Amino acid sequence: MKAHGEWPAISLVPGSLWFGPGPGTVDTLLGSCVAITVWHPFLLVGGMCHFLVPSRGRARAGRDMDARYADEAFALMCQHMRDAGTAYGEYRFSVYGGARQLAGAGSGRRPDVPGINIHAALFLINSLGARAERWHVGGFGPRRVTFDLLTGETQVRHEGAMCPETTR
Repeated sequence: MKAHGEWPAISLVPGSLWFGPGPGTVDTLLGSCVAITVWHPFLLVGGMCHFLVPSRGRARAGRDMDARYADEAFALMCQHMRDAGTAYGEYRFSVYGGARQLAGAGSGRRPDVPGINIHAALFLINSLGARAERWHVGGFGPRRVTFDLLTGETQVRHEGAMCPETTR
């Protein structure tokens, strides 16, 4: 039998997602991007999506869904949950990331991309009648997020937290 640390580790790049059974881990490095994790505590299945912006901003008719966009990444994640024969309410949802990377970002005429991404993630989860049970969002600087599919626990390594952040 394998030791817990010997299970597969999946690394996500921006604009990607992964959904499947445990054991194993899924990790990603976040800046202004946001990751949503979902975990089914009884079936030990779950996943993570790492999106860059909330939406394409135009109709996607005739195009494949693209995980770079929050709405499309989340729709793909929901499809995986349905394909697993499960209901959304059986999952635990979490949100991570959305940190400022540049001084002055989100002030004046510059859009607050990290803040918009955080709100998009929370809106999408709430649209299912669910809520984010855990989050580690905002602040300044990158985060390394590692999600354990066996336990549902998430480790967050955040460097450069120079502004207040929301952690729960």
